[in-house]
Amino acid sequence: GILDLVLAAGRELGAGRVEELALVEPLVLEGPVRLQVVVGGVDNGRRPVSLYSRPEDAQDGWTLHASGELAEEKGESDGFDALRHWPVVGAQPVSLDGFYERFAARGLAYGPAFQGLTELFRDGSTAYGLVRLPEGLKADEFGVHPALLDAALHTLVAAQAQTGDSESVLLPFEWSGVELFAVGGTELRVRVDLSDGGTGDQLALWVTDAAGRPVLHAQGLQLREATAEQVRGAATVDHLYRVEFQELHRLQERTPLRALVLGGSGEIARALGAEHVPDLDALLAAGTEVPQLLAVDLTGWAGRSLDEALAEVLVPVQQLVAEAALESVELVFVTRGAVAGDPVQAALWGLLRTARTEYP
Repeated sequence: GILDLVLAAGRELGAGRVEELALVEPLVLEGPVRLQVVVGGVDNGRRPVSLYSRPEDAQDGWTLHASGELAEEKGESDGFDALRHWPVVGAQPVSLDGFYERFAARGLAYGPAFQGLTELFRDGSTAYGLVRLPEGLKADEFGVHPALLDAALHTLVAAQAQTGDSESVLLPFEWSGVELFAVGGTELRVRVDLSDGGTGDQLALWVTDAAGRPVLHAQGLQLREATAEQVRGAATVDHLYRVEFQELHRLQERTPLRALVLGGSGEIARALGAEHVPDLDALLAAGTEVPQLLAVDLTGWAGRSLDEALAEVLVPVQQLVAEAALESVELVFVTRGAVAGDPVQAALWGLLRTARTEYP
């Protein structure tokens, strides 16, 4: 599914060759999700591409699943000739008895839609497979239906040295040099060649339709071992970086703080019952008692340009942290709309987070 989405996005922009595509994290479907394919501008004939997802009801937290580069198609490659006749001359049949049951024993059960490998042959380190799309599934909405492509990769088990009692399986990790020549097939012939002497973690792939016409070629595919627990665990990753508000419990007894509100219209000061001073000069004027808490009102910055707002806020922030008389004062900056997406207020948050890092 991920490869097909990236290929489709590339074809829309005249960059239908996946030069490379690294799968960062499995896309585990446990409910409706939103998908986003991001393609960048051309740089030396290539376009960067990334694929993200998030739950349908989520408002943030996009998860990166794959990233790579797209390029213009180069045309058909050698390697399809052996698939023009079926069965392939010289290849020996391999029994599929218990084939999908062995996957299930490793904890990776394939449903009926993904049990499309129907014939399997082997000739040295090359494997050939015949895959069919189960009835009821439509192929015309895809370049290569995900169930067919997945079944095509099952062909590699005939040419790999993985033992039958292993608790892990080989899954796609990085594609390179992938081109799609035809779409909508329901029956495909597959050729898989190992390029590493038989250990089964790198291969090249050729796919044709039932008449031997080219459908897809992958110049390279690197595989990685994964257990069922690792695949299922990808669905419950709790990402570290997010904005969360932590509930603070009010103390039963607390000595009131002397607080001042700096800047703004005075609305916040009135709401808090605190004294209001218009600017830093007034705060530091003779006779003004230094507060324990100073709230800087930045809520009235709507309508200003981003550059103007950052420049005007930076100066008082630098003055506040440099003023020796305020060294023990707790500084609180009040914004409005930063979380809701106001670009100026959100940028001020970023500036203030940086200042807090430098002056903890």
